[in-house]
Amino acid sequence: MGKKTMLCVDTESLRYPELIGLNDEDIDSQEWLETYSTAHEARRALSGIGPKDNVWVVSCDDMEGINLAAALKRDNLSRSIELVSFGGTGSEVGRCQAAGIDLIRGKAEFVKRYSEQKNEQAFSAAREKVPSPVASSDEGLSSLRAAEPSVSDFEDVSQGGPGNALEPKSESASGKIMGVAASRSEKSAQSGFIVSVLSGNGGVGKSTVAACLAVLFQEKGLKTVLVDLDLQFGDAGFLLGLDDVVGIDELVRQPERINQVKPAGGLPAVVGIPGKLEESEALVVYTSEVLSLLKSRFDAVVVNTGSFWSDCHIQVSEASDQVLFILDQRPSSVRSCSRALDLCARCGIAVQPFRFLLNLCSKHALLTSLDVSCALHGIQVGELKDGGREVGELLGAGLPLELASSKNPFIESLREIVPQLVPERLRSLELQEAPVENEKRTFFPGIRKRRTA
Repeated sequence: MGKKTMLCVDTESLRYPELIGLNDEDIDSQEWLETYSTAHEARRALSGIGPKDNVWVVSCDDMEGINLAAALKRDNLSRSIELVSFGGTGSEVGRCQAAGIDLIRGKAEFVKRYSEQKNEQAFSAAREKVPSPVASSDEGLSSLRAAEPSVSDFEDVSQGGPGNALEPKSESASGKIMGVAASRSEKSAQSGFIVSVLSGNGGVGKSTVAACLAVLFQEKGLKTVLVDLDLQFGDAGFLLGLDDVVGIDELVRQPERINQVKPAGGLPAVVGIPGKLEESEALVVYTSEVLSLLKSRFDAVVVNTGSFWSDCHIQVSEASDQVLFILDQRPSSVRSCSRALDLCARCGIAVQPFRFLLNLCSKHALLTSLDVSCALHGIQVGELKDGGREVGELLGAGLPLELASSKNPFIESLREIVPQLVPERLRSLELQEAPVENEKRTFFPGIRKRRTA
């Protein structure tokens, strides 16, 4: 059959392939695949003359996968080695880059690569068996196509049922998303801009800043969407008083649903978290494509992120035109920021677009922006004023427009930053406030029915 693919995987995963996303797959029976469970076996096999199409390193019995991958790469620097990572930590990404190792991130991407390689080998075998390419190749290949596996055959990747997988059978989700984005780009001379909101730890007010920033962009006349990439426990829709929003999982499965994502009632549009929490990990790999799609449709894309850093944060940082890094008055927040910047340096993430903001500033606050700037070796730090209980109460009641219309110190300090975030090419759109549609909103929270968490 010619070249083969080499898979380094520990004995338990070889016995129970569902651990690595390959449900009911008999790995040992695949003629195109050579499997090895120890580092000694793998290094000895690769030292031979026989060529290998791919070398995938998942794990092994006697050392960590990253260490085995580095050893195989060191044995032959010209050889392509790919590490299959289900964690995707910043340290692992940095070590792979330093060693020249490619990274396959998450079960969804690995299963996709496995399926593609299996299909390719099956078609190759079929071509070898067909005696006459002109007379019988079509018949032989068509029967094979009918039975070919796809990513959705391995249902465990998306945690959905048959027909509800994140990877469509005939066309990849990534391709469909980018196709919709490209069709829009052809009609529009320019796309929007992306502002993401990050933090080094939780509880700093990141979601509040993202929600209010989106409202202020919309107030300036910019067509705005708020994207909640705190994929497990985000509440962006709730903070804006919107209970029924299109989820990111729905956009991945059906990119054409972007047409339902529209600002209304003076509020920005919202792309919410997935309906099923267990799908959050599988959706991370589509972060860049979803942001590209939204950037092609909106003037301003505001991204809220989770407090636990993952590959999602790397993709968001790379896609953003501006990044707001939020800290609060706790010394631990400053330390978390320093660690996050160190991670960015190891992963090769440019921090030039980062703008650092110290939240909850007041006359009696523990820290000032100057204190934080000194702790971060001279990085310029801005301030967001403490808005008091009013901020949490109005957003908790789903009344963001009332908060934006108030003279709350937090809103006013955030409003001062907004013009600095808008690219010059889009400032002409800031001619007037966005009109409020179809709804008269009261400025008195007690009149409108308040929701309970």
